[in-house]
Amino acid sequence: MSFDITSIEVADTFDVEIKNPTTDEPIVVDGKPLTVTVYGPGSKQFKAAQSVQSNRNMKRLRTKGKIETTPEEDAAATASFLSACTVAFNGFDYKGMAANDRETFRACYLDPKMGWLTEQVNKEMGDWSNFTRAA
Repeated sequence: MSFDITSIEVADTFDVEIKNPTTDEPIVVDGKPLTVTVYGPGSKQFKAAQSVQSNRNMKRLRTKGKIETTPEEDAAATASFLSACTVAFNGFDYKGMAANDRETFRACYLDPKMGWLTEQVNKEMGDWSNFTRAA
């Protein structure tokens, strides 16, 4: 008998628990943690967003002969990637914008004053172990 490796396949989504950037403690409102539901590296949504990012880099390489970018371009690319991989903001909104809308996600991730949230989501989304069934 052999081991069925698919018994440890990953889930498509994960809830990133948002932590206060000062205390590193989970932010809890009315007894519920604030979270961001994201697609993970094993999902088709993540792969599609990654493909868009790769195509953008290849286009830049073909037209300029290099992939050098400005910090603003990097921030915009990260915001676009994360917004494409975000399912929902749970327990919070961003500046009263439409809840759980791609443009809301992008605006939040692009806001330099919300960089701490962007970094948290980006880091946790890239960790395969967060998407294991045991996570």
